[in-house]
Amino acid sequence: MPTLFIPSPARRIGLAVLLASLLGGCATSPAPAPASPAPPPLALEGTASHHFQVPGSGRRYPLWVSLPASYDQQPERHYPVLFVTDAPWSFPIIHGLRALMGRGDARFDEFILVGLPPQEGLSLRDSRSRDYTPTDPRQRAGFDPEDYEAPAYGQAAAWRDAVEQQVLPLVASHYRADMQRKVYAGHSYGGLFGSYVLLTRPQLFDTYILGSPSLWFDQGEIFRLEQQVAARRAASGEDALPARVRLYIGSWERPGHEPRSYGPDGKDMVGDVQRFAGILQQRGYRGLQVDYRVIEGTDHGSVYPAFITDALVWALPGRNPKYHEGDTAQSP
Repeated sequence: MPTLFIPSPARRIGLAVLLASLLGGCATSPAPAPASPAPPPLALEGTASHHFQVPGSGRRYPLWVSLPASYDQQPERHYPVLFVTDAPWSFPIIHGLRALMGRGDARFDEFILVGLPPQEGLSLRDSRSRDYTPTDPRQRAGFDPEDYEAPAYGQAAAWRDAVEQQVLPLVASHYRADMQRKVYAGHSYGGLFGSYVLLTRPQLFDTYILGSPSLWFDQGEIFRLEQQVAARRAASGEDALPARVRLYIGSWERPGHEPRSYGPDGKDMVGDVQRFAGILQQRGYRGLQVDYRVIEGTDHGSVYPAFITDALVWALPGRNPKYHEGDTAQSP
């Protein structure tokens, strides 16, 4: 790849002074310097961008893919796939972590990274508020308007179907993806969406990484949904839920006096995670593995880079066993 050369400001000034001294007697005023071309945008190595449309909605979404370093050198190999929400910030973080830690499969297995950005033409806030949430809380009495300022909510079912019918087939048809090893990772509303998929369409992914899930959303709607799903399963005798699930939460994501506590609004996200993990464990679903980790000294934002490395080592363990010793996640 050619190296982009941009003269330093000092060198540009020196060249201008020299040119002026040479031409000072030949012209009454210097000609304006031509405008410098804009530098090319930064591109992450080994990445590609696709697009897909949600049928019947008119919505168009980008889809970002980052291939592991060994992809071209091992043409017979199929790779597990990690799907991440909130891609504008999660995708570059994990892309960098994989380059730093994942070479050689020692700490974690090499994987294809798939990022799910917001709908084109829509802000990240507005797209995720609509697509990652299962209900519209503004339809329920007593909702807090300060918690719900986006234009739309409650279309998680449609987004789940789009992931199943558009995203997964696109990845499977374009890349050497091991679709038996699909990992989901979401944070905040993304963690809420992952919890929703786990309850309503668990077979979409084999492993769920749920970071700081917004289980408080719509007065705890996800807990009501879990009760409904459990009742249906009990009535039909369906006791299998083959999935690995790990929840992460920052220790400051609860009311308190720490400078970065979640806030005075009473949201105990630590307690919500403990409760949700405990309920799933108590159901005794066959094949379901659930635990959680509290990341000390982190808040709702700083917890993500703190937990995602641990999550990758857990979800996609590499060849070196020393990186998997002493896993101390809490069981409900």
